[in-house]
Amino acid sequence: MENPLLPPPGQDFDLRTLLPEQVGRAVELSLDCARAGLEQIYRLPEGAHDFENTALALDELHDQLDRVAGVVYLAAYTHPEEAVRKAARKSVQLLNQFGNELGLDERLYKALKAFATSPQGQALEGPRRKFVDESVREFERNGLALPPEQREELKRLKDRLSELGLAFSSNISEYQDSLELDEAELEGLPQDYKDERRLPDGRYRVDISYPSYRPFMRYARSGDARERLYRKFLNRAADKNPEVLDEIIRLRGQLAQMLGYRSFAEYKLENKMAKTPEQVWKFERELAQKLAPKVRADYQELLEIKRQHLGDDSQHAILNWESAFYANLLEERKYQVDAEQVKEYFELDNCLEGIFAVSGRLFGLRFRELPEPPVWHPEVRLFEAWRDEQKVGSFYLDLFPREGKYNHAAMFSVVNGRQTARGYQQPLAALVCNFPKPSAEKPSLLPHGEVETLFHEFGHLLHGLLTRAELQAQSGTSVARDYVETPSQLFENWAWEYESLRLFAKHYRTGEVLPKALYDKMLAAKKVGSGLHAIQQVFYGTLDMSLHDGFAPGQGERVSDVVRRLQNELTPYPYVEGTCFEAGFGHLQGYAAGYYGYLWALVYSEDIFSVFRRQGVFDADLGAALRDKILAAGSSRPEIEQVRDFLGREPSPEAFLEGLGI
Repeated sequence: MENPLLPPPGQDFDLRTLLPEQVGRAVELSLDCARAGLEQIYRLPEGAHDFENTALALDELHDQLDRVAGVVYLAAYTHPEEAVRKAARKSVQLLNQFGNELGLDERLYKALKAFATSPQGQALEGPRRKFVDESVREFERNGLALPPEQREELKRLKDRLSELGLAFSSNISEYQDSLELDEAELEGLPQDYKDERRLPDGRYRVDISYPSYRPFMRYARSGDARERLYRKFLNRAADKNPEVLDEIIRLRGQLAQMLGYRSFAEYKLENKMAKTPEQVWKFERELAQKLAPKVRADYQELLEIKRQHLGDDSQHAILNWESAFYANLLEERKYQVDAEQVKEYFELDNCLEGIFAVSGRLFGLRFRELPEPPVWHPEVRLFEAWRDEQKVGSFYLDLFPREGKYNHAAMFSVVNGRQTARGYQQPLAALVCNFPKPSAEKPSLLPHGEVETLFHEFGHLLHGLLTRAELQAQSGTSVARDYVETPSQLFENWAWEYESLRLFAKHYRTGEVLPKALYDKMLAAKKVGSGLHAIQQVFYGTLDMSLHDGFAPGQGERVSDVVRRLQNELTPYPYVEGTCFEAGFGHLQGYAAGYYGYLWALVYSEDIFSVFRRQGVFDADLGAALRDKILAAGSSRPEIEQVRDFLGREPSPEAFLEGLGI
């Protein structure tokens, strides 16, 4: 039987009728091919290793594996059938285990090391030299300097961490909870929101998915209902994940110490832009200090609007479940920004067309939707990206929530670009989001914050589509993790420029372009709460570092103690007893000792955009420079060199701080 996960070169995956057994079989075959490729490298006699038969062969081996791993990982988090998701998650574990084996493969390490230290290897330059040096170093970071028995222990530890990480993420994505509320408790919510959640008995079910949770916290006038939903939201996966997280943190600490590092953070940061935990602590502490006056001012502004709303000057605190509600009131009263009015100008398909138009002006891209895509759900769409009459890549759009689906927004890489004997391999990716579904009465209308999310994830997508790196290991978003958010956060800026918004921000009924007066109010309100938002990011980053830079579960503080202490120290909102935020904080898995990277990368993205702001947001030469010097480069050059090359100077935090209103 032909396997839809193993199409011939140049053909698309056909995911319309994917069966659970086909997932496992595809992974088995890809692992067999990888092992056969390894044998070819092993059999090379001493002195015969060169770039093509050793380093390039290793990159190709990873590419073949990653093609299958990418689509299997996508299925694990988006496929509508639970049996397929389970089979995919099981297969992801097998792939992770093989990756751990590969990272501890002594014969492969010796072959690569032999080439790296040979005259031919020493003569390499540019991306090829960078790839070989980093590959050798990664083997050594994986424990190849350890005695054989310790290597075996390290492999078991990594396998266990892979299992735990998958369980942690799955527990969050599959966790379901909701409130049943009466009409009075939904006062303040838009009618279309209520219509989507009405039950046969006239009550309403509000779940904890983002399209339900965020509008409810922003508009619901019932403080009691907001508090109850807030507590449910902060207890996502609290039934399973606290124990999983404890074991993950403990084993990460063991892994780092086995490899000779003081902490897991020290181990993880060695090959990032930041390099050391000390640099990250310095970044977070200095930022918290600079933010303090803005945080106080933002908080007082919310407190004043609460006093006005309640007619009670004795109010002295904003509670956690009140911040979004009073931020919305503040925007409406002080800045006359009605978020419900604003979203009528951001119909989802118009926003997509706007992103396509912006990408066309900046990078010369045009997009074509396939009419009958071979996809896993009827709502999923498939697009091709073209430039200069050449197809450069493809991407799926999976835009709406459904049961069992990944519940955040993310770009999933499926196939990476790379140079092959047949020409350049075209990237394939998926944009997975959870936007409000269209109804019979209204299309999908996005709050402006969700428009930013769409632009953000499309920035990741462009990073993958526009890559021209020779090697798949250096392709697209395969960059230092504290840099990977730079292109995505940079692209958010085009969701705020009126010159850009005029292209697509049109009223869904009348077609009227977003009025400049309304835009000016949105822009004036943009910095409302920017200090509070930024300090929340500092809290997340500091929590992540605290758990990975010397913390030991079960010895002194518990994870919940660290959460409580840091929230009370850093944010103006006190810790809420009876909640378990850390259980649903998925980034503790994906960004271990790396969450600081969002703000770190934002410093670079704001600096880069400051050049566009001066020279023109659709300056074609700047767009070409961004494409060629940053997006196309992947990690074929050190990331800091890419930024310096584009800016023509050293990076500066000035634009970042100015954007926060500091």
